[in-house]
Amino acid sequence: MGTRIITPAVAAQIAAQVKHIAVLMEGNFKDGVVRFWTGYGNITWDNKLWTGSGTLISIETIPETIEIAAQDVVISLSGCPPEVMAIALTQGGHNLNSTLWLAFLDENATIIADPVQLYRGLLDVMEISETVDAPILRITYQNRLADIERPRLWNYTDSDQQKRFPGDTGFSHISNALNWSGKWGS
Repeated sequence: MGTRIITPAVAAQIAAQVKHIAVLMEGNFKDGVVRFWTGYGNITWDNKLWTGSGTLISIETIPETIEIAAQDVVISLSGCPPEVMAIALTQGGHNLNSTLWLAFLDENATIIADPVQLYRGLLDVMEISETVDAPILRITYQNRLADIERPRLWNYTDSDQQKRFPGDTGFSHISNALNWSGKWGS
């Protein structure tokens, strides 16, 4: 991920005996940007409103290596309000930018230190599983490097070019160029 900037306020919270933490999640969805945090109710940070999304059950390890490798992160939430579950069911968008921050809170659920960016990647999968207590929302974020490994399913042909850029005639002359047997230049 690179070097994180930790402000003196964050360093003081890390050193504190009692810590109140939350994870902030900002994600692009089909209908726009959605901001959640892992507590209940609404909070404000960075002049933006963050909606409580329930109780954080787990964040799988956010791996950091010196190697260039695609690493995924999975977050599980329980007790999500119905409006959050509706967004997960109707607006889930694959390959949309998402960012996660770690925030420190006071007793009144007010952010008291500058949140630290934990992860930035692409929303991959949102799954809802039913349990006896409450439904669990499981969100998987995928590193942008995963796109490097995806096969490109198009060719340098006129038909593929027309699918991507209708009306572009650049590739329509390729077959003529392959069969050309003249001289270049004068």
